Amino acid sequence: MNWTMPVNRLLIGAAVAGAVSLPSSAEARHGFDISGDYLMAGLDIGLTLDDDASPGVLLGLEFSLVELDAAGPFAGLVLAMAWASDPDVGRLTLGAEAGYGFAGLEGGFSVDSDGTFGGRLRVFGTLGVVSLYVGPAFGDRTRAEMGLLLKGPIEL
Repeated sequence: MNWTMPVNRLLIGAAVAGAVSLPSSAEARHGFDISGDYLMAGLDIGLTLDDDASPGVLLGLEFSLVELDAAGPFAGLVLAMAWASDPDVGRLTLGAEAGYGFAGLEGGFSVDSDGTFGGRLRVFGTLGVVSLYVGPAFGDRTRAEMGLLLKGPIEL
């Protein structure tokens, strides 16, 4: 199954959508200052397209420590735990995220429950507590992932 072309189109579309939705500042956008440090905790629900298996379901938890700036930029560290149905593996990922306004990029190193080491890269767009993402996970096998992440902030 060749999913490279559709995934490339999704990545380009996500990047364009993120670029055109960038706000001028967090304070101007909402009338209040959201600057500060936050623990973001959430539920990850997605789909996987594996290069040697059929499409599968992705379920997981994600936690991040993020610093937001009133001017719009953000950066942080990410810890994610997920299970993919096909192939039937769990994955632990540790990485970083950065972005501006509603759009960002997240990536990190991962290890699967079958001992496979690799990485993950996601382009995401966020509106409130809902993020949509798309990107590759790579290692001994390559797969595309796309889905929905529901994350809530806890101010530190």
